[in-house]
This record gives sequence, C-alpha cells and structure tokens, in this order.
Amino acid sequence: MRAINFLPQPASQDIDPKAAIAVTFNQPIVPLGSDTNLPEAFSLDPPVNGHGEWLSTSTYIFDPEPALAGGVAYTDSLNTDLVSTTGAPLDIVGCSIAWSFETALPRLVSVEPSNEQTLSLDPTFILNFNQAMDPTSFESGFAL
Repeated sequence: MRAINFLPQPASQDIDPKAAIAVTFNQPIVPLGSDTNLPEAFSLDPPVNGHGEWLSTSTYIFDPEPALAGGVAYTDSLNTDLVSTTGAPLDIVGCSIAWSFETALPRLVSVEPSNEQTLSLDPTFILNFNQAMDPTSFESGFAL
C-alpha cells in the first residue's frame, strides 16, 4: 500500500495558511462506516493544532485550527503503522513517507486611507494582510 496523492503537493511554496492538508492512499485504510478509533494518517512538523478525519476509506484530511503560520516550512510524515483493510502495510521502501511544503509569507494587501486622500488630524489607518497576523508581534514591529 502507498500514498498516491498529497495536498499540498510536495515542495509547494506560497501555500495559503488556511489550506487543508490531505493524503490519499491506493488502498482503503479504514473500514466503510467506521468512525471510532481511527488512526491519523500523518503528523506535521512543526506540530499544528487542528482536526483530522477520514473523508473516505482511503483519503485523510487535516484542517489546521488556527491557521498554519505564514512563511514556515512544514513536513508531513506518514504514519508508518498504517495498514490497509486487507492487511497490507505501508510501503516504506518504494514510496515517499514524507513531503514538505511552505506557507505564504504575510503580505500587506491594502492600506486605508489611500495616499491620495486628505487626512484628518487624527486619522484611523486600516492595514489589510493576506492572512491573520499576531497582534502583539505586529504592534511591536509597526512604526509610523
């Protein structure tokens, strides 16, 4: 048994930190209709909080909660204890048991008011980013 599809694709870059992570195997891993004591298909490094589930007998998906960190390289390692429903072990010689991807760096998307506007004496600025930002980290690094 082996993994045949990885999301994000191995070596992908600029991945949305809110994107789900998934793997599909060429054989069923969990029995149809089973929902208790199911194995996790992979682990992430660095570790991530979230929720994983089997979408089908051979596809596992993980939703990070909160989103992944921006600009970080993650490595997914398949659970080498996985066995198909027919008893076939994971092929750890003939296939990849780990893949990596990198999340998008935080980017400033827009600023309000724009530089064409006349400002009041006490303006409010709104900065929009492509992903959630850590308020403490942002505030410590921001200067006007």
